[in-house]
Amino acid sequence: MDHVRRNLILGFPAAAAGASLLARAAVAEPTPAPVADAQLGAQRLAEPAELFRRAKEGFIDEAIEISRAALAQDSVQEALAWQGECPQSALFRAIELPILAAHLDETKYNVTDLRRRYPVQMGLPAPTPGAVHRHTSRLIAALDKDRDAQFRNDGYLGANYGNCFYWNAPDLIVTTEHLAELFPDSAKRLRKDGLDISVAIVGEHLASQAPEQIIYDDPSVSDADIQGSLVCIVGRDPDVFSDMDGAKVYPGIAVKMTPEFVYGALSEISQTNRHGMSAHDFERFIARVRSRMDNAYMMILPPGEARAYPDSESELPCQGMSASPVFGFIRGAYRPVGIFFSAMCLEDVERRRSVDVAFFHPISAIRKLAGDPKAYWTMK
Repeated sequence: MDHVRRNLILGFPAAAAGASLLARAAVAEPTPAPVADAQLGAQRLAEPAELFRRAKEGFIDEAIEISRAALAQDSVQEALAWQGECPQSALFRAIELPILAAHLDETKYNVTDLRRRYPVQMGLPAPTPGAVHRHTSRLIAALDKDRDAQFRNDGYLGANYGNCFYWNAPDLIVTTEHLAELFPDSAKRLRKDGLDISVAIVGEHLASQAPEQIIYDDPSVSDADIQGSLVCIVGRDPDVFSDMDGAKVYPGIAVKMTPEFVYGALSEISQTNRHGMSAHDFERFIARVRSRMDNAYMMILPPGEARAYPDSESELPCQGMSASPVFGFIRGAYRPVGIFFSAMCLEDVERRRSVDVAFFHPISAIRKLAGDPKAYWTMK
C-alpha cells in the first residue's frame, strides 16, 4: 500500500510506468499496415500520451481499491469504534489518498465538467459607500456569471460568502444552515439540529438560467454507496488557492463516521488547532459539531486546507467552500452524494502530524430536508 502511494506522490515512478507500458505495447502489438506519413506521425505522438493516461488511471484505480480493502480490515473497524492503538492514525492510513484534482485530468475520473457546471457562490456583498444594488443577496453561478451585469461590475464576493447548489429545480437551492444564518429571511426556518443543511426557494432574479447547472437527485444512489468511494468536493472559493476561475476541487476517499470515533477524535484536538477559542467556547463548539458529525462522512483534505497561517487572522483556505456539493464516482460516473459543511485539523499521533479533514452530510440528509417544503425559506 505505501509503495503505491509513494509512486502517486512522487510522480516519477508513474512516468516510468508509462514508459514501461509503452515498451510492452511496442513488443506486444503487431506492426500497423502502411499509412500516410502524416497519419503515422500523429499516431506515434498520440500513443505515449494515451499510454501515460492509462498508466495514471491505473494508479488511481489501484489506490482506490487499496483504500477500500483497508477499510474492511479489523484494525480499521476497531479504529472507528475508537479502539486499538492510535485509532486516528489507523484510519488515516486507510483513507489517505495522495491525489489532487489535477491528477484526475484526462482520466475517467476527470472533474472538469463538474467544475464548469455546478459551483454557485452565495453570500452578501459588503456595503459600498454610494453603491446601489437592486438586490442584496448574491448567487454567482458558474454558468451564469458571464451574463450577469453585476458580476461583470463587481466580480466575485470577497467576504461573507460560501456555496450552494441548485437542486432538482431552477428556483430551489441547498446550502448549509451556518450560511443561511447570514440572511435574515432564514431566521424562522433555522433548526439548530444535527443537520447543517438549509433549503431555500429563490426569487426569479436568482433562479438558474442554465438547465445543465441544476443537480438532479439520482435515486439509484444510497448512503451505502458512499463508503470507500472516491468523492470530490466541488465549489467556488475565489482566493489565492483557487484556479483561474475561482473554483476548487478536493478529491478523497469517504468513510462514514461513528459516534465513538467522533467523540474520541474531537476530544484530542490540541490547543494549537483551536483557533484561539477559550476552553468554554471550544466546548460549546464541540458539542454542536459532534451532533452534526455522527451521521456524516469524513475525507482527508490536502495539507494546510483546514489550518490558518501562524499569527494570521485570515480565514482557513477551505472556509469559503462551505456548502459545496459532493460527488461520488459510483458505477462509472460522478453522482451527487452530499454537501460539505465542516473541516478541521485532527492529530495523527503515530506520525506526529496534524491532518486536515472535511466532513459532509450524505445524500439521505439532503433528501430529508429538500423533501420537506415546510422547512424552506425564501431568498429575495
